[in-house]
Amino acid sequence: YLVAYNIPFCAACSRSWIGVFEPKANQYRETVALEDPLPDQTLTVVPLSMGGAPSVFLAYGTSLGDAHNRLNVAAYSFIGNQLSKIWSRVNLPQGKLELGPGTMRLSFLTELRPQVKERAEVYTWTSKSIELQSVAEGREP
Repeated sequence: YLVAYNIPFCAACSRSWIGVFEPKANQYRETVALEDPLPDQTLTVVPLSMGGAPSVFLAYGTSLGDAHNRLNVAAYSFIGNQLSKIWSRVNLPQGKLELGPGTMRLSFLTELRPQVKERAEVYTWTSKSIELQSVAEGREP
């Protein structure tokens, strides 16, 4: 089981945690955990289905108290007794994440001053990696 929690009490004192629990001796025990994987941010965790592949999940959130809602996204793989970060995108102003079957779309602003453009990146994932498939930039949203 994958368990995650977030305590977003305040921007400076928030706390998050992600842990994997497995059956051992007729009970579930913590196998591995990440202490505060997204400090001072919201936390959402979504499993990525990859058939019989090792467990992979996304953890994402936005910075608390940030007027620009910077999105941070990381993909983790659980193999054996280890959680490994296999991919990430961070500090994406006004960032949005959309998930579809086997695809992920990130959209965000390229700048926070004049000449702002919206950028969209589309990724696909396999059992071994997350790959960039396309990039598009347009005028200010």
